[in-house]
Amino acid sequence: MKTLVTLPQIGANEDTAYLIEWLVEPGEKVQAGQALCIVETTKSVVNVEADRSGWVYPLVEEGVEVAVGAPIAVIADEMTSPEAIRSWLASQQASTTSDVEESPQRRWTKKAELLAKRHGVSIESLLDRFHGEKLTAADVERLLAEEESLPEDVLDLVDDVFPHHRIERVLILGGGDGAVQVLDAIAHTPHQRAVAILDDNEALWGKRMMGVPILGGMDWVQKLWDEGQFDAAVISISSNLAVRERLFVEWSQRGIPFTNIIAPHVMIHANVHMGQGNLIMSHARLGAGTQVGDNNFLSAFVNLEHHNRLGSHCTFGPMVSTSGRVHIGDRVSFGAGVFIEPHIRIGDDVIIASGSIIRADVPAHVIVKTHIQQSIRPR
Repeated sequence: MKTLVTLPQIGANEDTAYLIEWLVEPGEKVQAGQALCIVETTKSVVNVEADRSGWVYPLVEEGVEVAVGAPIAVIADEMTSPEAIRSWLASQQASTTSDVEESPQRRWTKKAELLAKRHGVSIESLLDRFHGEKLTAADVERLLAEEESLPEDVLDLVDDVFPHHRIERVLILGGGDGAVQVLDAIAHTPHQRAVAILDDNEALWGKRMMGVPILGGMDWVQKLWDEGQFDAAVISISSNLAVRERLFVEWSQRGIPFTNIIAPHVMIHANVHMGQGNLIMSHARLGAGTQVGDNNFLSAFVNLEHHNRLGSHCTFGPMVSTSGRVHIGDRVSFGAGVFIEPHIRIGDDVIIASGSIIRADVPAHVIVKTHIQQSIRPR
């Protein structure tokens, strides 16, 4: 069995959206509710999720404008070939029906749609709470009545009622200066919001940072996850790579998801691949074909040129700039204003001081400094 994934109605006045990024690979197995891609309208950026489990095959390229209701992917019950997908699509297009109500891809009747519009409710929000095969007008009336008497376990009148389309709730690990940068980036990011901060410094507990509460130590992560208080975490610590790596590995192994925080004005070029838990601050740039691992912190104006390879758990001070095809290992710490020549390889666990100019390969486990003489004298 194969089914189409169509672009949902994201806003009442939005007829199209741009497909910004695929979050899955062609032929990848996905689970129901898993985010497939990111789409953007004039007012919001949201994830499109799989409504069933199976193997996904995208139909639309990144950067293309898509009409609401248009197919963007196919989900199959078993792994198949692109040729089989194209053949199936052709057969679907060839078969026409005069009664759109009977379309297997449409999960609501026309009367249900009109009744929902009359009450000022989107059909998608009702489908979030509907578990039958097709939403009818009677179902709409029942769901609207249920909204007036919410269950006792509903704490958030929006997030708990509409969990599938809510803004991503981010937990920040670390309450230092890095957290300020993360909060500033999230404040300008429409599809994410910070919900809490954790830090092992007890003097910070009970305080707030930009309105976000600092609840307790790092051992609170599991408790907050079990309570459903956040959707993904991110580590704001940039000064201690060992702690940064330990937190990421420990909580990833326990099933805690990590998200990428990408500030406004970051430029990401074609064919960039990125892992999870990365922080990329304003005006950074990732050149075409660059690969970025997990849990890296890139400060403002960092430039990774084309076909760079960056490992995991690295931190970059402002205005670090690489040339093309530079390979950087894991746990590398860059100061500010570092320049790296083309085709350089930098090993694991390296510290590169501010102002350094790297013209030759750097082996693992070393510290690199460029000595610049400076004199200060009266005018």
